[in-house]
Amino acid sequence: MTTDRTDTTDDDGGVGRMLRERLTRHPAPVLLRASREPQILELDSEPLGVFSSTVLHHRDIHMQRGDRFFLYTDGLIESKAGKGRTAGLEALVQASRLHSAAPLAQAPARIAAVLWPEPESVEDDLLLLAVDL
Repeated sequence: MTTDRTDTTDDDGGVGRMLRERLTRHPAPVLLRASREPQILELDSEPLGVFSSTVLHHRDIHMQRGDRFFLYTDGLIESKAGKGRTAGLEALVQASRLHSAAPLAQAPARIAAVLWPEPESVEDDLLLLAVDL
């Protein structure tokens, strides 16, 4: 099975940007707005490459200057000790809230250290990408 994500931004008259997101069963990005709680941007699309035809959904999200979102691989949220993806996603949201004021270049490493304090124990892919607007 493969995963794909396409995120594009377009100017909307200089006021903000629109994020168009298409997701194919990949972990949902976390949006951290400057003045709100982190939000999980979930879509209910089918896996890519499994069926002869696939239904993909998209949605447009209005972005403002100062918004940050996180893209990551499933290895980041797959918790140790049998806690599962849900617990890992909750930990990601909490860590993104905790490090919301961190500079862009430092935020991913700080958040990953919260979820995986012992990097040598990682057995899966682990990637966290932060994007500021």
